[in-house]
Amino acid sequence: MFASQCFDTAEMELKERIAAGDLDAFRELFETYFPKVREFIAAFIKDDKSAEDLSQDIFLKIWNMREVLPEVRNVSSWIYRMARNASLNYIRSRKKTAVLTDAALPEVRDTEDIYIEREKELIIKTFVDTMPERRREIFNMSRYQDIPNDKIAEILHISKKTVENHLTLALKDIRNLLGTFIIFF
Repeated sequence: MFASQCFDTAEMELKERIAAGDLDAFRELFETYFPKVREFIAAFIKDDKSAEDLSQDIFLKIWNMREVLPEVRNVSSWIYRMARNASLNYIRSRKKTAVLTDAALPEVRDTEDIYIEREKELIIKTFVDTMPERRREIFNMSRYQDIPNDKIAEILHISKKTVENHLTLALKDIRNLLGTFIIFF
């Protein structure tokens, strides 16, 4: 809990500094999130140049709205929601100007489904980065490196039950997070 409080305090201080017009604090936020936002948008809209432009627009909007930043509960979620909305608006505007044939409609649905899956993956990865160090390490070894629980226990010199407990807590938190995510769709 203490690590979470430190993170919350540091994030709050950063938000307040940005709200006060501190360019160094904004640069820190920008350098942390811009590459992820650009990659996220590019993966969805399949246009690197437009993804770059949309990402810059998002951070310009954040700077212009900086006074409300201290009121934002979770900066990461807020930024990714902005990125999702910018992506959807971009696609909607392209749909309006493009003539879609009946054959293209399933492709649009597939693209939306792919987008939702990628957003879920990105949200999970971002959330995993905020987990306590040991839990994050165990989760990454289990889910992304495909290492069995008994092997993780051996590598980390802990019991298999401890590994299972960490995974259970991580998955419970992720399920709760995804329950919130589904509300947006």
